[in-house]
Amino acid sequence: MFEINKVYMDNASEVEKQIISKSKIKKIDKEVLPVCASPASNVSDIDNFAYKLNRQFNQTKSKIKKESTVDTNSLPIRNKNELVELNKLLSETNGNLNNQKTQSFINDKLKVDKDKNLYGVGRYVDHVYCIFGKYQLKKSVIKVTKPDPNIPISSLDLLAIYTKAYQHMYKEQEQWFDYKKTRINISNSPHGIYRYGINDIHYNGLSTIIEFDTFLVCSFDVDPIK
Repeated sequence: MFEINKVYMDNASEVEKQIISKSKIKKIDKEVLPVCASPASNVSDIDNFAYKLNRQFNQTKSKIKKESTVDTNSLPIRNKNELVELNKLLSETNGNLNNQKTQSFINDKLKVDKDKNLYGVGRYVDHVYCIFGKYQLKKSVIKVTKPDPNIPISSLDLLAIYTKAYQHMYKEQEQWFDYKKTRINISNSPHGIYRYGINDIHYNGLSTIIEFDTFLVCSFDVDPIK
């Protein structure tokens, strides 16, 4: 079982960034989770995190059923074929979202299973590199070391790791400003974060997971909360 509270975090070195850029990619996954959560979310308990997300998705499904409209941006559509499939279902039923096939498609998308979409099965994967750059003056790469390299991690685990890395990054910048006793020269700060606090942004459903032989690279995109 993956233990989020036992991971170790640090900024990736320039050598490590070079290794990432030169390593052979095994697999790339896109849009692995629905629109959910925020970088400020409490991820100390993965089971509780999954429960809260699924409760949120159930509310979204109820809203879709009530309003008879679906925002495809809220669904983790991974490729054009899936989008074509959804549009075909909507066309065949004249937009009836209560149709069994359409409901099945939406229900399958709007849920989180912490035991699915596993990465590193049967392999030694010791690090996850989290890539950041939005609303920053510079790109940041946070290196997360797993407590047990032999335990696979799911897409939900990766979101939790990324969230924890986001919080680590914001805390590091805040501590830097507290030490400098100034709010100027943001470009000189560790991560160049500007404009939005961590409570002002949320994940928008866009994500990229890149799998290498012994490590993973991930990114979960954010937007400001409206």
